[in-house]
This record gives sequence, C-alpha cells and structure tokens, in this order.
Amino acid sequence: MGQDDDAYINDDCDRDPTPSDKPYPPHAQTPTNQQTDPPKNPRKKCNWNRIFSGTVALFTIVLAVVSWYQWRAMRDQLDAMKDAERPWVGIAKLEITPISLKDIGDGKLSARIYITNAGGRPASNLQFPLGWVIAGSFPQDPAFPGEKRGNRALLVPGATTWSSLNLGFTQDTIREIEGGKVTFYIFAKATYQDTITERIYWTTTCYYYVPEHTSYLNCEEYNDAT
Repeated sequence: MGQDDDAYINDDCDRDPTPSDKPYPPHAQTPTNQQTDPPKNPRKKCNWNRIFSGTVALFTIVLAVVSWYQWRAMRDQLDAMKDAERPWVGIAKLEITPISLKDIGDGKLSARIYITNAGGRPASNLQFPLGWVIAGSFPQDPAFPGEKRGNRALLVPGATTWSSLNLGFTQDTIREIEGGKVTFYIFAKATYQDTITERIYWTTTCYYYVPEHTSYLNCEEYNDAT
C-alpha cells in the first residue's frame, strides 16, 4: 500500500463529516425534485474501531492480572506443600541416672536426651549437643562444654537418636543444689537442615532439677523450635 493510500485511510477517520460546500460533479448530481440521502459519516466506523481496540486492550490487561494472581496462588500452594512435608525434630524424652542427686554415691551422673524426626523428610546435617550448668538462674545464652556441637548426621522420618553426657559432682555441690542455693540445669539444642529446601531449623530444650520432688521439670525458657 502506497503513501497516498495511507493518507486516504487516515483522512477517512479525520475528515470533517460536514458535507462540502462545493457542488457534486455533474454526473453525481440529482434532480432538485428528487430527495437525496445524507452523506455517510466516516467517523462512526472509526469510533467503533477505537472502541473495539480499547476493549481488546482492557481484556488483555485483565487477563494478565488474573494470570499473575493464579501463578502466585500456585506458588504459595507449592510452598505450603513443601512446608507440610518438612522435617520436624522434637524432644522425645529425658533419661537421667540416678534421678535423685542424693543417690549419687560416687558423685557421677549420666544424662541422655532423645530426639525424633516427626516430619515428612529427612533432617540432614543434624547436630545435637548437650550442656549443663549449675547456677542461680538459667543463662540467657548457654554455652556447651568446649563448644562441641557433635557430629553431623542424617535423621530420616520416624527415626530416633540421642545424645548423652556424664557429669561429676562434689558432695558440697550436691548439698548446695539440695538446699536450693543453686539450680542444676541440663539443656540441648538440635540444629538440622531440610534436604529439599535447604532451610535450617533448630529445636532447644531445657530441664532443671527439683530437689523436693526428686524430679526434673521443663524450664520456662530455652524450650522453643523453628
């Protein structure tokens, strides 16, 4: 299509629909006694074209917005499914022998804490050290003896493992604990990683000895998980 043709098309949409004052060519004139139809308005067709183009553009924008929300909803569902199957390492039980410090004849105590993976995927790079402290209150940032974090292991769903430590007490220390001057705490922290998302999680636990009940109760602090 040539330049003249484009100019003609654009002129159809931009021309003034008012009939020209110039007379029609002789061959196009009709007798004065015969009624003539008014000239067609080219702007009507152009208006409908503009309306159609605007409607198509608006529909495209709406479709793009709806598609984006659908994609985000699907992504959130996939993330929720992954989180539902994540590993969950929790504390199973505490074993201490002997339970009563009064029964420590040689001043030695053996402690063991069990953990279980209750999630749907294996927990990799598992580290599960135990620590203990004798103090008036539980420290805000408890340290593990020698900062030993234990070996990195893999704990499959439904499996259980444990960590243990052996402690030695003097008779003077035992009397202070029994008299309520200080408190004996034993604590642990399990750190592990999701094999799929590679996210790192942790679980902490803490117990303290209650002399009057010769038992161990959960601490108010340091019992949390992510």
